[in-house]
Amino acid sequence: CHVCLAEQWVLVWRWEDRGGTMMGRGLGPVVVGCLLMSAATANAKPDDAAVRAKCTKCKAITEMFKTKYAETDTIHFRGESKGWSLDNEKFLGRYKMGEARLAEIMEGLCSKSDDKCNALMEDLEEPLEEWWGLIDRNKLEGDISGLEEHLCINESKLCCREGRFGPECKGCLRPKADPTGAICNAHGHCDGDGTRGGTGKCKCNTGWGGKRCDKCKKAYYLAQSSDENAETECRKCDVACTNCTGPGPEGCLVCAKGFVEESEPFRRCVDIDECLAVVETDEPVCSDRETWCKNTPGAFSCDKCHAGCKDPGGVTRRWCTGPDPENCTVCPDGYEESPEGGCVDIDECATPERCEGDHYCVNLGGTHQCLRCDAKCSGKGCTGAGGAGCIECRTGYKRAPLAEGEAEGTAKDCLDVDECLDFPCDGASDCHNDDGSFSCKCAPPNIEDPETGACTRPETLPPPKAPSAFTKEGVTAAMAELEALAKVTDADTATPTASGKTVVGESTGNLKLVNVSFDSAFSGTPDITYVQATNECCGDEFGYNAVDVTSEGFGLAVWRTDTQGGWGQGLEVEWGAVLRSA
Repeated sequence: CHVCLAEQWVLVWRWEDRGGTMMGRGLGPVVVGCLLMSAATANAKPDDAAVRAKCTKCKAITEMFKTKYAETDTIHFRGESKGWSLDNEKFLGRYKMGEARLAEIMEGLCSKSDDKCNALMEDLEEPLEEWWGLIDRNKLEGDISGLEEHLCINESKLCCREGRFGPECKGCLRPKADPTGAICNAHGHCDGDGTRGGTGKCKCNTGWGGKRCDKCKKAYYLAQSSDENAETECRKCDVACTNCTGPGPEGCLVCAKGFVEESEPFRRCVDIDECLAVVETDEPVCSDRETWCKNTPGAFSCDKCHAGCKDPGGVTRRWCTGPDPENCTVCPDGYEESPEGGCVDIDECATPERCEGDHYCVNLGGTHQCLRCDAKCSGKGCTGAGGAGCIECRTGYKRAPLAEGEAEGTAKDCLDVDECLDFPCDGASDCHNDDGSFSCKCAPPNIEDPETGACTRPETLPPPKAPSAFTKEGVTAAMAELEALAKVTDADTATPTASGKTVVGESTGNLKLVNVSFDSAFSGTPDITYVQATNECCGDEFGYNAVDVTSEGFGLAVWRTDTQGGWGQGLEVEWGAVLRSA
């Protein structure tokens, strides 16, 4: 109101300056309006959610205080790391309830980003310090169990004790016959319990009703509880009832809509099958001929016929009597009439050679499908899915043995034959069993002789006839390219690159193979753009080639291109790689 009064005085002053006489009449309405606004503000109820939230936040602060109180009872905070000892009773006694410990605790009660917690702490700081001093003066030896009641209930008045609610902490509803009994008869909870908010009304659990949650709601009945912590519970009546005294349709007091009461062989409510009913004009319940009537408990629906059903003709004949193709009045494609009535699926797979030799037939509703035989099958084809459907297992597989009790002719899977058990490889190579086959791979350090294919030691091979893949001129250009690409920082235009150094070491032969791994894998297979030695000695000349390049690394072949055989120095090379766009 200060603002509106100030504005009105300016207005009156201007009238005075011009010889006006409206000063009294101009100010009166503003003063009255401001007074009314002040009264409305004073009588406004605080936001209930905000009141509850403050209580919750206060309790959280007291719980954090307990946590920090325990954390500060450590060697670090007690001072042993600073020269104090555990038997220094004078120091420990002063520290236990001292200001230094309180400051350490209070600093960690709210995170810096929790604005609501920090704002509340400004109001709680003084009563918290008073309580801390009270604990010390009364020599309660660090008993902080009463912090929540002191801080949140008595001092800040943000919360109530359990079982109370609202600004005045009134008692929540309990059984009339037992004022000390369970709140809401233990069948619900008190709205606002423990806070200065809420209505105090009982919010009943499912099925329970009444002001104190002491009886079952309509459409529920009282039954023995399956919960060992409760004696009784309210269970929902059967769908046939609007109200009941027990389970099932026989427990109904009043039948629900769509049900009718019957007395034989015992009293109960039974569903009315609306699909059997007709109106006075003898028209069916569902007027659309492309629908069928589906009876449901207490109701019905008119559902669409299957998409394959055809128009039977006429103005009254229905397209179907149910949801499936078998219920069509006129059979759809892939179906035929059954002697028993309705439609039955035509099994196209019963026709011989329906599918090609390396496929098998699967009958579907109204059609069929030809699927390829499993890779385990030989050229003789199959009769079904997987290895068990193979007429004969192909080479590299064998039929699984029959289990005990299985009859001869039972379909069994085709299992892989482990050819490595027969040691088919020579001593210089290792056998690797594959699915349906095997392979012999040279055992390190042996490598494959490119001329004979045999496994041999690298130093026994002659130098490669091909020249080095990396010339001096090519290496210079490639290194310049890699340096330029590495300077591009834009992720959208940058080209992935890698470079590094690898120790090749010594070699007694004229050829050596080493594996090079990239620090980070590429998303594809890169180009190896250069390889050169960093420590060539005494006129040695080498050739290099990259083999078996993958996204994770490559094999590097190193050989002498001069007349010497082998080398003694610990050869080191540097290399570069670029992943070029497609």
